[in-house]
Amino acid sequence: MRLDAMVSVPFLEALFARNAPLHDGGVILQSSRVVAAGCLFPLQSSDGTYRRYGTRHRAAIGLSELTDAVVLVVSEERGSMRIALAGQLGPDLNGTELREQLRTLVYDRQVPVSRLDRISDEAAPVMAPEPGSPTSTDAQPRERA
Repeated sequence: MRLDAMVSVPFLEALFARNAPLHDGGVILQSSRVVAAGCLFPLQSSDGTYRRYGTRHRAAIGLSELTDAVVLVVSEERGSMRIALAGQLGPDLNGTELREQLRTLVYDRQVPVSRLDRISDEAAPVMAPEPGSPTSTDAQPRERA
């Protein structure tokens, strides 16, 4: 569902509250705006690397495989936070680590994947998008049935 709302903690908490209509879908942020919610994202490619994870985590990985997005995924069961980037799922992050990773990946704009705290020793550097370049927010959110 397309939206145009300011990002805020209360707004995101309301979107993801249990039994809320858009609870199971993802959210797309562009700058400081929520531009879509209830989005369904492609699952991780079928190589089986992350098969022990649920749909939410596999969708985060899948989206990061297909776009240059920095994807934040929060485990509903454990409340843990991770970043998926370039098809790799990073480690659990606490609030301070998450803020630093997002600051580096989103605002500094030129950080190699290896800065995601050693996700993979073989990870090739991937640069964050330059201002004005196409980003994952160009993808159209799918309407839910």
